[in-house]
Amino acid sequence: MIFEIYIWVISFVSLYVSVFWIVISSHSIKTKLPELKDLPSVSIIVPVWNEEKTVIQTLESLSNLDYDKNKLEIIIVNDGSTDNTENVVKDYLYGNNLKHIKLISQKNKGKAGALNTGLKESKGDIFGVVDADSLINPKALKLMLPYFTENNVAAVISPIKVVEPKNIIEKIQRIEYIFSSFGRKLMSNVGTLHITHGVLSLFNKSVLNKLGGFDESKNLTEDYEIAMRLRKHDYKIVLCEENINYTKVPDKLKGLWLQRVRWFRGFIFNGLKYKSMI
Repeated sequence: MIFEIYIWVISFVSLYVSVFWIVISSHSIKTKLPELKDLPSVSIIVPVWNEEKTVIQTLESLSNLDYDKNKLEIIIVNDGSTDNTENVVKDYLYGNNLKHIKLISQKNKGKAGALNTGLKESKGDIFGVVDADSLINPKALKLMLPYFTENNVAAVISPIKVVEPKNIIEKIQRIEYIFSSFGRKLMSNVGTLHITHGVLSLFNKSVLNKLGGFDESKNLTEDYEIAMRLRKHDYKIVLCEENINYTKVPDKLKGLWLQRVRWFRGFIFNGLKYKSMI
């Protein structure tokens, strides 16, 4: 008898939650965003540490952004790389004469420290973060920026897909990223999205400065921490589902394991840090 009651309760809760998210997914009210007459100035920061194999593809995708180059600056922050990253970037910039892209080199401070260096040096009203293993849609900025016209929006993200998955490990992650993007869409629809990521997240720079920038303590997931801090201060994070960017993922079990251990430790650390929000 007790077991039957248990099964009925679990079934009811599961059905209730499933129906709720189905309704949210199929009947979400989408407001029409105004077209931007005056494009804001945008600064995109690319923190790099030993990224000689992937950074050029990322810079090429950013160079192809469909945006007024007079209102766009891209800052690569070399965070004490020990490989040939710095020379690879210098050769790329020299060979292409890209005046809106610059390189800053510093001693290793961690990703948050690199982002804060970029935050201090940046001139744009909108602050973007792009990891050096990402490929960005050329129309990304024009699709994402109108969301900042909504009340109290401090950050905008996009769905992520995996770049050309080849082996089984990459293909499994491809499916995972699709489900993650769908979940983020649902959370954005009900105003509970609490995630920013490195595959182009855009922030209201004045809000970042107001909150003190990125956490340079022993925080393993500074992107999750800043998202939680934004939510704690009642700022919104929204998903621009019209735009899709791409990322490279670990292709071996060891790399995947190390990545996920870091993610889960960061999740636990920030969950404890912001436990008052539960």
